[in-house]
Amino acid sequence: MSGSGTINFKSTRGTWDDVEKGLDCEEISNRSYTFGRGNIYQATVHNRADICGGNHTSEPNVIVMDDNFYMPQLNRYRRILLYLPPDYYSSTKRYPVLYMQDRQSLFDASTSYFGEWEVDESLNNLFDDGDRGCIIVGVENGETHRINEYSPWVNNTHGGGEGGLYAEFIVETLKPYIDENYRTLSDRDNTGVIGSSLGGLISFYIGLKYQDIFSKIGIFSPSFWFSESYCTFAKETPKEYEMKMYFLAGGLESGVVQKCYDIIDSLLLTGYTNDEIFMKTLSNGEHSEWLWRQEFPEAYLWLYENNNQLNRYKLSEISIFPNPSESIVYVNSEEIIRNVLIYN
Repeated sequence: MSGSGTINFKSTRGTWDDVEKGLDCEEISNRSYTFGRGNIYQATVHNRADICGGNHTSEPNVIVMDDNFYMPQLNRYRRILLYLPPDYYSSTKRYPVLYMQDRQSLFDASTSYFGEWEVDESLNNLFDDGDRGCIIVGVENGETHRINEYSPWVNNTHGGGEGGLYAEFIVETLKPYIDENYRTLSDRDNTGVIGSSLGGLISFYIGLKYQDIFSKIGIFSPSFWFSESYCTFAKETPKEYEMKMYFLAGGLESGVVQKCYDIIDSLLLTGYTNDEIFMKTLSNGEHSEWLWRQEFPEAYLWLYENNNQLNRYKLSEISIFPNPSESIVYVNSEEIIRNVLIYN
């Protein structure tokens, strides 16, 4: 390698499923190497995710739907994981469905990049508190194809351009398969899509493009900087149905908060209302899995409010849910809350 500079990296055998781990199968920080002409880097790899059986953190109700699910629109194969509600096999219920990007980071620390979302643990806890349950379809990102697949528009520096085909795969191939083989509530009122970063971009595009299929979109830390076409797309895509869109951005993410507000302004001009859009910002929020993990339960409850059985106590402009709860309580208010005291 010629020239000089600093790179951050981890060792894999080709995929994040076998990324290197520490001596006790723990997550390790990125390696950092400043290179120059003639330099040689030597390191020891102690463990890898695929041999650290004890490091898997996914719940038993997360299953592998298919290790090599064919994507005809892109002529590729992809691993698909499912989260099934705890009572899926003991009931005849049908469930709403949420399609999520970057499955590597959703359920299992051993396959995540920088930590997992803990989607399975969060939903199991909500189920114990009375939520009716939801099927999560975790679509593995294409790693080297991720950037191309997660944007329908090209960034001259970074790539993109295959997002339209990826969206067609979700709508025309994957969703019909899920609805045919699992007990789903297949109508748009019970179907959502969510993602973060570039996954937030493609989720926004999929939900807005296919409003007849999706009624809920979770847009976490979206990389709207990738292309100005997203703002144009928001302005020029007319509202066809009522939607619920949950935006999340951290104050430490450079420019993300303002980009989200720009997109929201465009959506309001096309006919969406403030009741259909929720924008949450955290002043200390970073572009990181810890932020998305922390905020996922609240986003899910807001998006699927009409589909769950959690009681919600409302007084004036304050909403507290779920009620009752054994583990988590959320307090929403249109006004700033300075002090909260909760009694059992």
